[in-house]
Amino acid sequence: MSPDLAPWLLLGIALAPWPALVFARHAWAPLAPALLALAAAIALASFNGIDPRLDLPWLLLGTGLRLDAVTGALLLMSALLWSAAAFHHAAQAGHDPRGTRFRVFFLLAMAGNFWLLLAADALGFFLGYALMGLSAAGLVAHRDTHSTRHATRAYLAFTVLGETVLFAALAVIAANAPDLRPETLRAHAGPVGAALLLFAFAIKLAAPGLHLWLPLAYRAAPAPGAAVMAGAMMKAGVLGLILFLPWDQTWFAGWSPWLMLLGITASLYGVAMGLMQTDMRTVLAYSSLSQMGWVFLIFGIEASLFLEPAPGALAAAASGTTVGAQQSALIAVLVGFAVHHGLVKGALFLVLDRVATHRLWLWPLGLLALALAGAPLTSGWWAKGALKIAVEPVMPGLGPWLMAATAATTLLMARLLYLAFRTPATGAAPILDRAAIGPLIVTAAVLLLPLWLAGATRPEALGALPVLLALGLAAIVAYAPPGFLRQRVRTLPPGDLPALLWQEWRLRRPRLAAANMQRPDWREHLPSPIRARAPRPAGASMSHWARGGALLLSLIVLAALSAWLGTGPS
Repeated sequence: MSPDLAPWLLLGIALAPWPALVFARHAWAPLAPALLALAAAIALASFNGIDPRLDLPWLLLGTGLRLDAVTGALLLMSALLWSAAAFHHAAQAGHDPRGTRFRVFFLLAMAGNFWLLLAADALGFFLGYALMGLSAAGLVAHRDTHSTRHATRAYLAFTVLGETVLFAALAVIAANAPDLRPETLRAHAGPVGAALLLFAFAIKLAAPGLHLWLPLAYRAAPAPGAAVMAGAMMKAGVLGLILFLPWDQTWFAGWSPWLMLLGITASLYGVAMGLMQTDMRTVLAYSSLSQMGWVFLIFGIEASLFLEPAPGALAAAASGTTVGAQQSALIAVLVGFAVHHGLVKGALFLVLDRVATHRLWLWPLGLLALALAGAPLTSGWWAKGALKIAVEPVMPGLGPWLMAATAATTLLMARLLYLAFRTPATGAAPILDRAAIGPLIVTAAVLLLPLWLAGATRPEALGALPVLLALGLAAIVAYAPPGFLRQRVRTLPPGDLPALLWQEWRLRRPRLAAANMQRPDWREHLPSPIRARAPRPAGASMSHWARGGALLLSLIVLAALSAWLGTGPS
């Protein structure tokens, strides 16, 4: 195939989901654009050494599309997940009265995801990011129950907050930059812009404290929606940090300890909270929280290369490499880890949907759980082994922690398998039918992924000891006397500690309202004409729409103020 077709393949991927909206009434409508994008991504991957680019000066303020090694790997992973999820939905859509609505939001989220992956500037990235994030709310709200509406409100609140802060961050940085290319913005980012960027993408990556939407959304969305949210959409946050966070700037080195602390906290917090869950999807949500802690850890190590005294620079000099080469190696490791996690987590959601039909699906579920934990010869083993090799020259003391984090993830996957084993199978569908094609395709991709990752590290880089120790501990706990854990661990609701505080406040609210009603009303002392125009009592509250509008207006004002404060002399 001629390389001259590469720019037009980019345009085909970016525009593929839009014509399918016309046929959204048909269950198979999302499959065609997803397969087209997958085929185009495979064709582009065959052009070794070519980074295609397509300029679109007539669109918006002038934008374009481009593809490089980082976005190419993420595009392949995302296109495969969208294809498998679309196949899974089409095979199970049946007579769902809300199926057309689901497909519309599914296609819009797909269009946003493809566009942000291919965008050549910050404006295109933000528009794709916003379209993807807002459209995913339709996937969360699909079942239209009280719990899904609650999950949708939580998801939208955090999504709107994150996208508003992201717009403010890009506006602050772009005020002093000559153009909107990611490398230019990264070079001109200051502390204010970097802090806003980190906060915005931390919401998408569900950092501790900003993760409250995650277990609710993953539990509410249907399996195809949850698969693409956990696999393809969450990795938009990883790409955003790679493109715009000033990890290659000297002044950013001072943030290194805090980023590494955030990564370690996320890894341990996600496992601790996930072990106390009774819903399998919620366990997977907290697993994502834990795994994304590795992302913040890698960026902390990136920043530490410029610390004084600089252990990264000393290690680079000793090995004959440069700091830039070490940074490139860490970015490559991060991309490999993101591809691994995206495929495995998407496959887990799709396979988990089949476990309720037949017990034999526990076998592929177990293989995927071992891959996420990092068992030998799986994609997790290669990805985490590459991370261990890249980290050792810079931070030798992190090796034992990486092994401990691997053991903790194994415990969380053992909890998932325990819950799946206790779930009775309905046998409502054959073991292999059309709905099984999507989960089998992405599971096969996970099993073949080590062939792609094999060039990044040695197989002995990460031993099997952490996984074996965690599995042994899980077996001891499984055969402990009944009620052993229940007497020592309290089961937390999705949302964990903040959710408990919210429940406590809801319980106290009627008592506070009753106490407020006993207070004398100050309006009784006013003359009648003035009393009629007096404001409502303190106990009355705005409607949900009024509160939401006030919050959105406040965020817009905050974004405009941040952009104005970030402007400098031209």
